[in-house]
Amino acid sequence: MRGTMMLLVLTMLAGASSAAGAMDIESLTIVTKGGGAHLFQVEVARTNEERSQGLMFREKLEPDKGMLFEFRQPQLATMWMKNTVISLDMLFIRKNGE
Repeated sequence: MRGTMMLLVLTMLAGASSAAGAMDIESLTIVTKGGGAHLFQVEVARTNEERSQGLMFREKLEPDKGMLFEFRQPQLATMWMKNTVISLDMLFIRKNGE
């Protein structure tokens, strides 16, 4: 996924289960400045349709699961939370991975 702009959405819910759709699921490791590593399994939303659906209507998502919104070119991205009932953290990842 190098060279793409990405938005990673992670949940803060503990012990919940995922209702994964038809999106690709990939492993993602986030390494902190302190050297800690956190492994996630993320659904990858690559198409406009997948990004529009996002996590709408999900009632639960495990703490090591998330969704990655992949954009091929750096761009201003707007996010709406319509019909999103779970608490989320959003991380924005630059082209260089930071």
